[in-house]
Amino acid sequence: MTANTAANTNIHSPTTTPFPTGLDDANYLGSRIWSSRRYAWEFLRRNQDYQTFCLRVINGEVTNKATIKTTLTEQFGLLKFKSYLENYQPNRPRFTSSEVSYWSDISNTPYSVRKNINIELGPGEIIFRLSLKSAAISTKSLGAHLRSIEKLLNLKSEHWRTENSAECKTPRERVSEYLPLLRIIDLVNYTLTLPQSEVKSRSELFEIVYPRLARTATGTPAPKGAFNSQFDDKRVLAFSYTKPDRYLDLAAT
Repeated sequence: MTANTAANTNIHSPTTTPFPTGLDDANYLGSRIWSSRRYAWEFLRRNQDYQTFCLRVINGEVTNKATIKTTLTEQFGLLKFKSYLENYQPNRPRFTSSEVSYWSDISNTPYSVRKNINIELGPGEIIFRLSLKSAAISTKSLGAHLRSIEKLLNLKSEHWRTENSAECKTPRERVSEYLPLLRIIDLVNYTLTLPQSEVKSRSELFEIVYPRLARTATGTPAPKGAFNSQFDDKRVLAFSYTKPDRYLDLAAT
């Protein structure tokens, strides 16, 4: 793997990415039962821009709470700061794609008594208002409210996609595919720490992560470079999941 190839993967320097080497899936304890949201966090942790932002906050270079909150929500899709150095538990990350803000009044006052509240509405956001009273006393009413919200949300989302020329993307990979992708990211990162004489080829890295796919029909060793293109494809896919449009979709699953 050349220096240019490693640079194109857009990862942080090895000194600030305390992740497994990717050589053995046994180093990813509990990964067999990780949720999609857990994988979303693991991909976000490996986002170079997020690592840089976390370090700036930790080192005191960014201290303004409003700036931190805005950056988290608008750039990374998080509702609360969580350093990339932290594990998923005990303070699980809160993603914007899986949680909503809400305002409600459950006091026992006449319906005619109205309150004025200040609500900020940003680009690409929507606010719904419905009656808790009717939803609480009738399952039919509750269902009608939810159907209306779903219909309006789909309609307004489609309008937003059209206005912003955005494409609706849904991950096609199965949960079992995410661990190999994480390992590829970590393998590429680990490779940067090795002397050139110890750097493995792309085909060798592919065989480490996908030993079954790398088997030949006769069981004989594969030709040199036989899996280079397959590794390149998987690497592109792996690093795509460190981007918000991918991991936020995972977090909402």
